[in-house]
Amino acid sequence: MTVSGGENASKSTPFVWPTMQKEARIRHLKSSPAVEDPLYRVSKADQEKAQILRSASSAAFSNPLMRSTPSDDPLSQMAAEVDDPLSATIARNTKSSSSHKLAEQRVSALPAGFVPWSVKRTEILDKFTTTEKLAMNFDLMPGSGVDEKVAKRLDQLDELEEAQMTGTRDMTQKEYIARIEEMNSSLMSAWDSEERVKALKIAIQCTKLLNDVSVIGFYPSKFVLITDILDTFGGLVYDRILAKSSFFPKGALVPQRLPDDFTPEMVPESAKETCRNWFYKISSIREMLPRLYVEASILKCYSFLSANECNCALSRIIAMIRGIGDPLVAAYTRAYLCRVGVKLAPQFRDIVRQNFEDFLLCLKQLESPTVNNITSAIKLEIPAYYQLFLPAVEWLVQCVSFQAESKTLDDLARRCGRHPILMHSVFCTFPPQYVCDHIQQFTEFIRASDDSLIKKSELYRLLGEKCVIGEVKSSDRLELLNGVWKVVMKIENPSQYMRVANVWLEFAAKNLKPKEVDLLLKGIIKHISVDRKFEKLYPELLAAVRCIIRRTKDLNLLFTIENFLALIDLFQTEATKFEVNHLILETFINSTVTTCSDPVIINAVMYVCKNLHDNLSFSSNDNDDQKIVVGELVQKFIDRVSFQDDFEAQLNFCVEARGYFFLLDNVIISLIFTVNSLIMATLKKMEGKHTKRTASFIRACIAYNYITIPSVDNIQHRLSLYLTTAQVALLNLSVAQADAFFTLIMSTIPELPVQVYEKGSSRSKSTDAWLVDYMANVFSTMILLPDYPEDGVLSHFKKAIEAVKDYPFTPDSVARVRVYILALQLLAGYSQKDWPYAIPGVDHNGVLYAGGQDKWFAAEAGEIGKFIVKEVNAALENSKSGPPPVYLVDYLLVLLTTCQFSSPMIGKVLSMHLPRIARSSQPTPKRVIGSVLKSLQRKHPAAASEVQVLINLLDNPSAIL
Repeated sequence: MTVSGGENASKSTPFVWPTMQKEARIRHLKSSPAVEDPLYRVSKADQEKAQILRSASSAAFSNPLMRSTPSDDPLSQMAAEVDDPLSATIARNTKSSSSHKLAEQRVSALPAGFVPWSVKRTEILDKFTTTEKLAMNFDLMPGSGVDEKVAKRLDQLDELEEAQMTGTRDMTQKEYIARIEEMNSSLMSAWDSEERVKALKIAIQCTKLLNDVSVIGFYPSKFVLITDILDTFGGLVYDRILAKSSFFPKGALVPQRLPDDFTPEMVPESAKETCRNWFYKISSIREMLPRLYVEASILKCYSFLSANECNCALSRIIAMIRGIGDPLVAAYTRAYLCRVGVKLAPQFRDIVRQNFEDFLLCLKQLESPTVNNITSAIKLEIPAYYQLFLPAVEWLVQCVSFQAESKTLDDLARRCGRHPILMHSVFCTFPPQYVCDHIQQFTEFIRASDDSLIKKSELYRLLGEKCVIGEVKSSDRLELLNGVWKVVMKIENPSQYMRVANVWLEFAAKNLKPKEVDLLLKGIIKHISVDRKFEKLYPELLAAVRCIIRRTKDLNLLFTIENFLALIDLFQTEATKFEVNHLILETFINSTVTTCSDPVIINAVMYVCKNLHDNLSFSSNDNDDQKIVVGELVQKFIDRVSFQDDFEAQLNFCVEARGYFFLLDNVIISLIFTVNSLIMATLKKMEGKHTKRTASFIRACIAYNYITIPSVDNIQHRLSLYLTTAQVALLNLSVAQADAFFTLIMSTIPELPVQVYEKGSSRSKSTDAWLVDYMANVFSTMILLPDYPEDGVLSHFKKAIEAVKDYPFTPDSVARVRVYILALQLLAGYSQKDWPYAIPGVDHNGVLYAGGQDKWFAAEAGEIGKFIVKEVNAALENSKSGPPPVYLVDYLLVLLTTCQFSSPMIGKVLSMHLPRIARSSQPTPKRVIGSVLKSLQRKHPAAASEVQVLINLLDNPSAIL
């Protein structure tokens, strides 16, 4: 056989092993019949014996390739069947999944901790790529070693309509992979069309590609792609036989499908016959490598024939692999056999161990001059050539070592320590704790290894990964790190240096004190700062940060590491700056559930927050989501900062934070609420009585809010903060400051937009309802606020009415009227002798205006009241034709409870609108008004007759007041 894939596989002539050159010459000789292994040398006596055996063979056990008519061919019989339950299944799978997914569905569950092939598969495809042209040869090999009937049957295979699959063509990697996927689809389509022979032929042709090592760097990936197809083919054959294996349980009249734990005795003879035919057909494949791979792909089918047949077949195929000349092809063939064998017979460790022992014998071949000639011919370095073996060897070592006894692991470690490839595989597959328990032995192996084959730095990296997972004895940790770090510091390649350094940095963060971590960081920063190497190492630097964060138990200690922030400073680009600072801040927030008061930690985290803030672009709206995320994280950090009873330090922190995060609205809002909370905490601590010092501190806090709130972009938030701070100021007897905030409120209301967009939506929403609720809060606070004497009577109230009068409410909105009704309630509150509520120490308007008896107040209040009633009446007049508006009941209640019934204006309003309430179809308004009237009649006997007239009017809408 030739490993190169044919004479025309590539324009450049690859190296061909001597044994393959001999077989290539034999291919052109006249064929001779054989019933034994085609690679077995046939003597004349053997030929005569084989001829007698062929003549005496029964029809039931004859090779299916010797049957010339379709009716006698079991594969043709399969194709002739109509009710094939597998066809429908495959048709669905063809549409819904790729070949390797279908293969994965058939894999038996492996023990926990065993790295599945799917993981290795992805790693191989990502790592082993090429830019060279790949040759694909679909020509069938000329016949040899079979008799006339077999040759005729093979000729029939050649006549299948596969002209597009013949010839040789150079392809790019992308085209090559697409072609293999196309062949996989063709295989499944052929099977779905009941063309079993065609499906087998496609599997054979795909497997022949594994002979070609002309583009050797792509071979591991090619192995993955081809074995995906073989897995699919093997699964299809198994399911086909299983579908034919219905049996009759004892006492049953209806056949049933075989259970998962079936025995060969349960399999019907017809299914066994089909199974044997498949193995006969595969045994007639002329080339050894395709015959070996295809048989391995359907090894599971031996379970239909005999309980021990699979074990015997594995041993036989292991022996056959010894005939493969190319060590790379042989290694991957052994890996595939182990992959199949572990799924079928995981308990057969002796078989897997024998496969590994054979590989150890062949490993010496890598040190031969022949290998040097190969690598020299294709200009491939020896270390790169060794790298091609690693996936296959890792799989072999994993199969041998998984859940093995300690004695077996000791023996493997001793033998594998002699060669870098094996040592590399040991570090990838051995249990982490075993490596940690034998750390001295493995470090000695690495020190004695040949650095020209696999770099010691790479072996130290793998060793470090195991030490991070496992637990090294505390007495060995520092000595181990010092010994390894001497080697790490000598690594010249910056990327390789960071890969190794990151592993041991994580080891130090997990097992040692912050002091040692700080020293390692200092060395790393110094190493990569030369010629600004760090500019090309941002992914590795980010990985270093992740390592430290992941392994630091107390993140508060993280910010005590001096060189940690120096490491953060190495990130220069906007994207990397944002990513690393976001990672640190998010981790700190998630891990810190209590408050933080350590100035060192607060300053460090503040530095990280500032980096995030400064990295944002505020000139566009492209990263609004990013701003929200950063704002929420910074806000959570601020909420966790607490200097306990040191209120001045807390205020200073807020002042500093305002300077850092002035462009993040939610952060500024959080700072304002923090300062308001600080004011109330001071009031509580002083038990409501401020000293000169605390009063000065309170005014400083209020001044902070006065300066800060205007920077909030959202006007609704700004108005709410003004009012909240004004209320806090009143509670702390800071009347002048509260007065200033109410002045800001009245000047800001006109700026409120009529429509605002909902968060995360393009739909707009009216602010009318929000403004009505806001003014209710404003009016309820204004009753506590005394008027400033120089501004005149009811100065703030008149400003509020003026602001509402001029505000452009939504057309046809009743919001303005509802605010007027609220203002009427406030005006009624101002006129009461007994004030509804007050703040001790604050002289409200009730004190200033003698409970509404002051003549200047009475005159001003009367004018304002007339204006409000006039505006509300005008609105009611416009809605006279329709049902009573929702605010009418509130309006009437205000008039009934606060005004004199003898007033002509009030009497006119009541006589006009009480009948509307009486005629309303809703009983609730009428019941509420009636209840209030009866209550007034009881409380005010002098006005009982006037109230009775109103009750009669409510009961009889046609009455005249």
